[in-house]
Amino acid sequence: MIINKKTKRDNARKTKIKFDDFKKLLKKEGLNLDEIKKFLKNNEKINKEKFFYEKGIYLENGIGLIEALSLDNKIYEKEIKKDILAGMPLYESLKKYNLIDGSEGSLIMLSEETGKLDQAFKDIYTSFKEKKELATTVKTILLYPMILLVFSFVFIFAAIYYIIPSLYEMLVSLDAENSLLRNIMSFKNLVKAPYAFTFLSILFVFIAKTLLNQEKVFKVILGSKKALYDELIFIEEFQKLIDSGMDIYKALKVTKDAGINPYKLEKYIEKGLTLTESFRKANFSNILLSYIKMAEETGDLAFFLKNYVDLQKSFFKELLKKKSQLIEPISIIIMGGVVLCISIIILMPMLSAYEGL
Repeated sequence: MIINKKTKRDNARKTKIKFDDFKKLLKKEGLNLDEIKKFLKNNEKINKEKFFYEKGIYLENGIGLIEALSLDNKIYEKEIKKDILAGMPLYESLKKYNLIDGSEGSLIMLSEETGKLDQAFKDIYTSFKEKKELATTVKTILLYPMILLVFSFVFIFAAIYYIIPSLYEMLVSLDAENSLLRNIMSFKNLVKAPYAFTFLSILFVFIAKTLLNQEKVFKVILGSKKALYDELIFIEEFQKLIDSGMDIYKALKVTKDAGINPYKLEKYIEKGLTLTESFRKANFSNILLSYIKMAEETGDLAFFLKNYVDLQKSFFKELLKKKSQLIEPISIIIMGGVVLCISIIILMPMLSAYEGL
């Protein structure tokens, strides 16, 4: 199809008018096109795990941070580089782009002072990686039940609105009307199919959102072990800060400010109690208390806390593995129960009708 020059000019003119109108609208609303472009650039999707892994490798091999930030063409990395060259501390720049939280910021700040920035980047990468693996494990555990849940909803909907009505009409023609089927038909006539489908869809979305809430799911999956898992999360962050050279008081404050510390240790330590006694009064687990006691005897708190963290991580990995193995058979049993109930509702009236013939 050939488009003449006049048509091209008209189209270009219309496009320019629309764009000018758009700029006027932005100006009227107090917005600036350049600011919008900058916002879109700054909100470029950031792969935190990849960022800390790559930069940690560069730093470990002797490449400076500024040079490492220059190797990739990522917009946020260029901005971080500008911030550092302008005199902004690294941890503040990383916070600005939501790459770290409070405790991780303190870890970066300490590592800059001690010259262990590569180790800090590797620790943060490991933390992100483990959180991602944990989230993947939880999703894997929930995938099978959610698939069965969808099929259950579809099966119930199809039975009520498409299978049972035909069965009911057949039984009525045989003078073998059933009270249960009559009640289901009354519900069908009262609630039309589109409304029922909408309700089931909303119900499914609500259940799915609840299941995807990692905190709620952990409470169900871990049960009584949930408190022990919270303890592990706290000790892991606490250990990293201690290992980086931060004193106990400051490490407790940082973890508490980050919303990780679920206990009140400070007041017990401030009273002059030993670490073992302070942790005991704060209701930590006996297994942790044994590690704290060994740490006090040897004077190497970070080492024994690291051993505790490694031990508990292995325990929870194994626990989640066992739970995931139980989910599938339980889901099949529940699905089988749903199918059995629907089958009974359908078959029992038919059997009664044939007996009356």
